[in-house]
Amino acid sequence: MPRAGPPWLPCRLQICCNGHHWLAGQLRSRGIHYQMADNACTHIADWPRAQGIADGWEAQRIHVRLDELARRGCRSIEIRDSVAEALG
Repeated sequence: MPRAGPPWLPCRLQICCNGHHWLAGQLRSRGIHYQMADNACTHIADWPRAQGIADGWEAQRIHVRLDELARRGCRSIEIRDSVAEALG
């Protein structure tokens, strides 16, 4: 996966994430029939159960993973963290 980030500080990285495909994978793994059209679920055999699965999605989990990827792909973040640590 190519990674690139701005080499200057301060910098901002923006990631857009769609949970529909994540939900589709969860439904598939649980054997719940569903249909999608483009990016939308048009049919789910068990809507209440699907809602419960979707409610369990934790944004913090993806934030932690994206922070790890950003640190690997954007040297300025590593430098910023080193400077912040040195300054206490």
